[in-house]
Amino acid sequence: MLYTIAADNVTGLLAGDSEVRLGQQTSNLLTWPEQVGLLLTAVPDWTYFAALSQTNGGYELAGYDGQLVQSYINATNGNYNWNTPYYSARDWLFQVTIASSLYVAVGDNVRIMTSANGADWDVEEVPLTNSVNLTNTVFLGVGGSTNLLMAAGSQGSLAVSPNFLVPTILTNTDGSLFTNSASSLGLIWYSLSAPTKTTNEITDVCALGNKFYLVCGSNLLTLNFTNWSGLNTNNVNMLLGGTNWTAVNSSITNELIGITVFTNSILTNGLLVACGDQGKILTSTNGTNWAGAASGVTFGLERVRCLNGRLLVLGESGTVLTSTNGTSWTKISTGVTNWLNDAILVSNTCYVVGNQGVVLTSTNFTNWTNIGTITTKSLDGVATQNGQLVVVGFEGTILRSQIVPVTTPVNFTEYQQSAGYNIFSVAGTVDQQFTLDSSTNLANWVTGPLLNLFYGDGTLIFYQSLPANPSANQFYRCTVVP
Repeated sequence: MLYTIAADNVTGLLAGDSEVRLGQQTSNLLTWPEQVGLLLTAVPDWTYFAALSQTNGGYELAGYDGQLVQSYINATNGNYNWNTPYYSARDWLFQVTIASSLYVAVGDNVRIMTSANGADWDVEEVPLTNSVNLTNTVFLGVGGSTNLLMAAGSQGSLAVSPNFLVPTILTNTDGSLFTNSASSLGLIWYSLSAPTKTTNEITDVCALGNKFYLVCGSNLLTLNFTNWSGLNTNNVNMLLGGTNWTAVNSSITNELIGITVFTNSILTNGLLVACGDQGKILTSTNGTNWAGAASGVTFGLERVRCLNGRLLVLGESGTVLTSTNGTSWTKISTGVTNWLNDAILVSNTCYVVGNQGVVLTSTNFTNWTNIGTITTKSLDGVATQNGQLVVVGFEGTILRSQIVPVTTPVNFTEYQQSAGYNIFSVAGTVDQQFTLDSSTNLANWVTGPLLNLFYGDGTLIFYQSLPANPSANQFYRCTVVP
């Protein structure tokens, strides 16, 4: 299946589903060889929807999941060689959390990604040793405390990121260098041995006090770790290795998938809550003795979250259960049948995400609205900071929305006129919306175009055509739109 075409004065390019063809000009006509990719070298096997010719004789292709590749002509053999100018991981992301003002997302193929603003993401390196390998490791859960983050997944794979202070070299405005210290939490990772108590998938992680809890199949594992002062880069695996885990409640028969810590004004010490297959819900005040709670459903339960003193359990067939104590549960109608995978509270509104891109909202945990989304890809994890909602999911999907508007000023950093255009350079905060307004007398203002600071550094360069007969006085302002 072919979806797009582009051409210059000499060649043409057809592209589509795992197919790219280069057309050659013959008698003022383009002929398309039957051989796929004739004279094309190393075109990534992908589905492409848009093609564009370049002034240097090469082409650009854009396709599925934001894939972008570009070509240049090899001067020696005339082949069109291809490269990917912007790296973008496309592994399925299963969970995302916040650690020291940093988003941390985990997923397929040992994937751990971090972002300070939800817009710019970095891929973090994880040593391929112990339980972690490139072929089989899928990180399914991430969680922990301000001292330690833990990523866990398939076949008991474990990786940790302690909160060490590490030296960083920074540059002054005059070009000189200086050394500072920064937290390694979420950025530097160590592979651990798989817990000896299980070889199952570890699907979720949480921390309560000095203990870490893992859910893996029909097992619950706990690690009691208090020697933070003795933790360093040389003994991470020794102090947090696979032999230090303790299995609890071996009578569990249902597969467990999610776990969280529930706190409110009464449960100041926290209540552990786990959920899983066939409507299973377990609670514990000490991590050792667990009691079952009647959920009232037999559906699979995917995730449990504590949101503003209330428990929310999500799962199969649009299932939402709520509780204020972990013992008594109420099933809420959502109006959807999608698997629901995660939830977060942003500015007194609860956001729930699930398969096929479903997004639900509620301000009272009872009445839910399906607000739709810009993707049909399944969404698995959500996190928030500074009023921003970040969602991750299938094929590396990362979506963000500034739920709580940023009202700090948007400022001009530079202005020029050139070739019949006003050229504005402005700076603010990522995802701020503003209008570029104009006036000739500073009294009467005309509302200009609505603009958005999409880039991670919160900057924008905007070109605006000059009017045919511009006024001698031209004034401009940025008006933040809440």
